[in-house]
Amino acid sequence: MPSGIKLSILEHVATKPSSATEVAKKLKISLPYALNLLTLLEAQEFVKSEAKADGIHIGKPKKIYSLKEELIEITLLGEGFGKRFASNIIDPQLRTYFQFLSFVSDLNKVNFSEYYWKHNQYLKHVHAIGMIKNESEGAEFVAITTAEHLTNLRQNISNYKTEKGFTIACWVHTEEEFIEGLKRNDDYYKRLMKKAIPMLDNRGVFERLGEYNK
Repeated sequence: MPSGIKLSILEHVATKPSSATEVAKKLKISLPYALNLLTLLEAQEFVKSEAKADGIHIGKPKKIYSLKEELIEITLLGEGFGKRFASNIIDPQLRTYFQFLSFVSDLNKVNFSEYYWKHNQYLKHVHAIGMIKNESEGAEFVAITTAEHLTNLRQNISNYKTEKGFTIACWVHTEEEFIEGLKRNDDYYKRLMKKAIPMLDNRGVFERLGEYNK
């Protein structure tokens, strides 16, 4: 599973196919280290390489690295693309990550990436996530899980401050809690439903909840 510097490499070549030298310079890492990581990503079929001459320098053409065709449409950076094209990725964690990140503004992608990979062992128990607020100083989500994982998730993903001071709050509930709250006409649940923008919802949870919020 790509993480850390390898994810940074994917983000870079997603927007600008580059040589190993260019990747090393952009990410401020050594050329041998960049070559090693690019070789690994190519072996894992996340990136592809193509020899290209620049028409200026004489000698062996440079290897230019870019995302594999099935990943290009996602680009890590394209608003809304993840939801449409994440199904092209075999690895479920990476597919969920792309889908999650596709709703985030460029300014906050680093913060959201940090949050996701710090908590992905818990987020795999979440059935749906909706964005409530996404601002420069912080963000809020609502997450839907099962009663089995409710307490654990509330303890581990509810509040987080990134290394850059970006705060993330996540309100965790079960689908049953939401339904009961909406049936009671509870303002708290009504507010969450009104503001929540579905980011991850492969089970149609928000659609079902919408039936109780009319």
